[in-house]
Amino acid sequence: MRYRLTQRDKEYREYRKQCNKTANLYNRLERDHQKKIVKGFKHHPKCFYSYIRGNTKTRAEVPNLEKPNGEKTESDKEIADTLYEFFGDTPHFQNSLRMDDE
Repeated sequence: MRYRLTQRDKEYREYRKQCNKTANLYNRLERDHQKKIVKGFKHHPKCFYSYIRGNTKTRAEVPNLEKPNGEKTESDKEIADTLYEFFGDTPHFQNSLRMDDE
């Protein structure tokens, strides 16, 4: 987290190294958990189906947002426009828009 304060290359490399280690560990643990569930399917079908059901549920919709003028959004287009107004000038967001166009 020191990189976020100093913005130096050395700290950034260490920061990314730690992020990658954490992500790899998380992915390995999740994969091991999935293998364990599949292996025990014959003797514990409830556990397997519970895992499947938990991972196939649809997520909730984006809630109505408050616009800068204080009104609430009412349609999906208004929500998208409000999010674009808020995040549209961030460099990461602009780069992802360019990648979508290609």
